[in-house]
Amino acid sequence: MKTYLDARPVYLQKEDSIKGHFLIVYLSVLLTRIFQIHILKDEFSTDQIFRLFSEFKVVQLSDRQWLNISKKSALISALSSMTRLPLDHLHLNKSDIQKVLSFRFKNLT
Repeated sequence: MKTYLDARPVYLQKEDSIKGHFLIVYLSVLLTRIFQIHILKDEFSTDQIFRLFSEFKVVQLSDRQWLNISKKSALISALSSMTRLPLDHLHLNKSDIQKVLSFRFKNLT
């Protein structure tokens, strides 16, 4: 996971900066593992999750239209099905984007 989080090398000298960096990296790992185990029921690898985080892209075409240019994956399809969000749709409108941005995982657990 350190590879995906760019946790090394660290060129920090002040103790507070080192502790802050460690806290951010630790929280990233913790949140990823909670997402992987609790939400996704350990069906997808850390590699697949980080690939989703880094490669999921939507391009705005106009004020009310977006284009999903992400490569389809089993994880995107599973998340779309699980959350009923339009994550696997090619064309998105303003309400689709609002639905995605306002989604909370609390109802899935």
